[in-house]
Amino acid sequence: MLTQSSLNLYRACPRRFRWRYVDGWRDTTLYPELEVGTLVHLGLELFWTGHSWSDTRRKLINDRVAFFHSGEGLVRLAQILAYVEGYYKTYSLDDWETLGVEEVFDVEIQGVKFSGKLDARARRKSDGRQFLIEHKTSANPNENYWRKLANGMDAQLVLYSEAVRIMTGEECSILYDVITKHKSGPTYRLVDGKVPKPRKRKKETDEDFSQRKADMMETLEEYQQRLAQSYGSTGENYLRRIITCTAQEHQDALDDLLFIARQVEASKKEDRFPRSSSNCYSYGRMCEYFNICTGADTPELSGHLNKEKDLHPELNTKEKLDEPF
Repeated sequence: MLTQSSLNLYRACPRRFRWRYVDGWRDTTLYPELEVGTLVHLGLELFWTGHSWSDTRRKLINDRVAFFHSGEGLVRLAQILAYVEGYYKTYSLDDWETLGVEEVFDVEIQGVKFSGKLDARARRKSDGRQFLIEHKTSANPNENYWRKLANGMDAQLVLYSEAVRIMTGEECSILYDVITKHKSGPTYRLVDGKVPKPRKRKKETDEDFSQRKADMMETLEEYQQRLAQSYGSTGENYLRRIITCTAQEHQDALDDLLFIARQVEASKKEDRFPRSSSNCYSYGRMCEYFNICTGADTPELSGHLNKEKDLHPELNTKEKLDEPF
């Protein structure tokens, strides 16, 4: 069974793919950005299933309690709540019939089994059109961001839309649903509409200067209020576009996926997973398997890798929406 995540990992580094999807060593390190994405997705899942904002807010706060104990965690929580509350204020379900959320699919394409999980699937009431809805957060959704999604360039969108076609026997359009991420945490309170740039005064000690700067900083409550106002007022942080490609572009992308799938099978058969040293450092951190690949550590003694039987926990179908709020 192959997923888009596993194929992406193989393309980035076959050796990393082996550690994760063949040997089953999963990184247990908590990355705040991933937690933010997970909880925003949960909030939008609740939106598309008709839950009220008050219930969704309660669920988001209670879902990862341990994550929000730190100062950074509380800042991230403020961002998550602002993102999702603003989504509730920007959009409605009036013209939509939700067909499914977090649906797991298993399809076979030319003898290759693919699996994945759809963010949402809905029918637009005004024209009866079925849509695959993909939720994302992005710090900079500029025109280049959108260009790489069109013309079948995003293999995940092609695979997922093909899966919907196979599952339902009906063509589907793709609605890409983006929330622009906030770029900073609490900052200095605005003075005349501008962020001040404090400078040390003559005869002011370092200690006094530090204290004065601290006194000028927003409190967490003020930061939450500023974010809530920014994300709930104009809707400019929420972008939706229909992603299109021709039938030939769709087929080309599927052929690419099938080619990579055959490479994966060849690697498994020959037990050969080459290292890709150009990807040892990405997203601001070293690969979680770097010390293992270089022989400086072992998976068992690493302290952050756990061997799991379930190679694809992201496909877990355990129902969460029925949990008490």
